[in-house]
Amino acid sequence: VVGEQLSVDQYLGVILVIVGSALLSMNGPLRNIRFSKAVLYILLATFIISFEGVLLKYLFAQGVSAGTGVAGEILASAVSVLFFLLHSGTRADIAKSFSIFKKKVPLFFVEEGATFAAFFAGSVALSMAPVSLAKGVTSLTPFFVLLYAKVLGKKFPRLFNEQKGVGITLKKVILF
Repeated sequence: VVGEQLSVDQYLGVILVIVGSALLSMNGPLRNIRFSKAVLYILLATFIISFEGVLLKYLFAQGVSAGTGVAGEILASAVSVLFFLLHSGTRADIAKSFSIFKKKVPLFFVEEGATFAAFFAGSVALSMAPVSLAKGVTSLTPFFVLLYAKVLGKKFPRLFNEQKGVGITLKKVILF
């Protein structure tokens, strides 16, 4: 679609990331292979994000600027959210948890600001680099999550569900 060709090394890297992700999502020993309940959602999200990256790169190749691409995605996201509000269960859930949300508004704005900054930086990177590189670098996310868990885990122990033992840390380092 965007004229990019992967080398053999890049294909091997993609396969390594997929196998590594699968191994990290397994619960228990290899003889009792069970994947985390979240693995299908993670795979679906990965597929959608990758497809989104290719489409966004195609827009950039057609002359759309990074700022316009980001603005368009934000507008499309806002419109898409309206469809979720059509479901009465979603509205009921929002009403039920709104009092908690009101108390956490500052944290929400910090989180969303970080999300927007990351999204914008990723879109600019995608406009300048191949899709495989721009999206592939996000496979470093587990390192940063592990680093945050190590640094902030003692101060906020309930914030991180990451397993931080020596064995799991080595497993993550080896696989990623």
